[in-house]
Amino acid sequence: MELAPDFIKVDLSLIRGIDTDPPRQELLRALHAVAGKLGGQIIAEGIETSEELETLQGLGIPYGQGYLFGRAAPRRCKKELQESCKKAAQKAAKNLQKSCKKASKKY
Repeated sequence: MELAPDFIKVDLSLIRGIDTDPPRQELLRALHAVAGKLGGQIIAEGIETSEELETLQGLGIPYGQGYLFGRAAPRRCKKELQESCKKAAQKAAKNLQKSCKKASKKY
């Protein structure tokens, strides 16, 4: 049997609340490792919060989609969607910086 997917899409049921659920994080970490061994990449579906995004980034998940980046829209809304993604990424980056500063102050 040959199995070599380019992408493995992970359902939102695993992604929702992953930032507060270590068992889900371990499962996704394992799926990410398997995808890498098969030459594929993970796409996380259903990202809704910057905390979920930060957790996924920390796990090395390279791709994602969800309401954090904008609601589904027709192709003609591409420009608006790109702007929405840019704003979401900027917000997530700011939150990540705040988290890093807090963590560095603890240690």
